[in-house]
Order: sequence, then structure tokens, then C-alpha cells
Amino acid sequence: MGFFERRKSPRFSINKKIELLINENLKKEGILDNISDTGCLIIFDENMSLNLKDKVKFNLRSETSSMEFRGTIIRIEKFLGKTKIAIYFDNYY
Repeated sequence: MGFFERRKSPRFSINKKIELLINENLKKEGILDNISDTGCLIIFDENMSLNLKDKVKFNLRSETSSMEFRGTIIRIEKFLGKTKIAIYFDNYY
């Protein structure tokens, strides 16, 4: 039996450094691992003290354009000194 993808939207590998603003007051640098039209996965090289439902914001920039993403943390995983967070987008523009 083949692999069945349950996600609504495909993920795209990004692997780009970003600065994440958490709850409008804490800035942390992480790696945007992958993104879809509904959310993303960000990896930090440290154990982070975060909570489900924390609000986050980050920007993606290229030479010709910029997009801002806002969302909510829906999953937190800690492993071998790193923290992975899954974000569900509230909106982006």
C-alpha cells in the first residue's frame, strides 16, 4: 500500500534563517524548515520555553518582494537540545 498524504496543502522545503517575533516581545533566530499555505515548521538550535497558542510573526524577503506571516504555535517538539515548532497561519500578506 502506498503512502497517503493527509495534509490539505503540500509542504515546500525552505531551510532559511528567519527572525521570529513571539508574543510581540521576544525575538529569536531560527530556521524555517518547510512551509505550506496553512503553516510552517521552524527549528531552533536550543531548548526554548514556548507555549501552545503563543502568537508569532516573521517575514520572508527576497530581492524583489517581502511577505509577512502571522500565526499560532500548534505543536512543540524538543529533541537533542533543539526545539521544533509547528505554526498554523492566522494570515499572511
